[in-house]
Amino acid sequence: MIATLALMSVAFTTLEAQKKTPGQEAVSSDVVESLPRFPGCEDQADEKIKIACSNGKLAEFIAQNIAYPPKAFKKGIQGKPVVSFTVEKDGSLSNIKVLREIGGGCGKEAARVIQLMNDRGLRWIPGMQNGTPVRVTYSLPIGFKLQ
Repeated sequence: MIATLALMSVAFTTLEAQKKTPGQEAVSSDVVESLPRFPGCEDQADEKIKIACSNGKLAEFIAQNIAYPPKAFKKGIQGKPVVSFTVEKDGSLSNIKVLREIGGGCGKEAARVIQLMNDRGLRWIPGMQNGTPVRVTYSLPIGFKLQ
């Protein structure tokens, strides 16, 4: 058996944008002008190209750093755990949690790789609303498949 890992959806699903806390204005995800992006594509002029480039770099980061959990591999567990995280105004990630676990530690491994971005000092390009950075929460399914 060969284990393959895939970023199942690089087109992120915005769950919500910025929860209201003291000194912060709440922003609905429906009105966020610019969603956060994984870093490394800021030199691209066209916004669509920036997004595609960013999604590709995110998929590459995940593929290079994720491991099929041995328990899941042994039990033949496959599927898509979903991880949620908030991209903060400074591009750091917070509130990393598993929304859907498929078993065998796959969700925990997916969350570990998201946390690894912070551990390595990677800072996302924050979401923007009216020229101001805003917090945006995402969910990201990551696929685990045995072949």
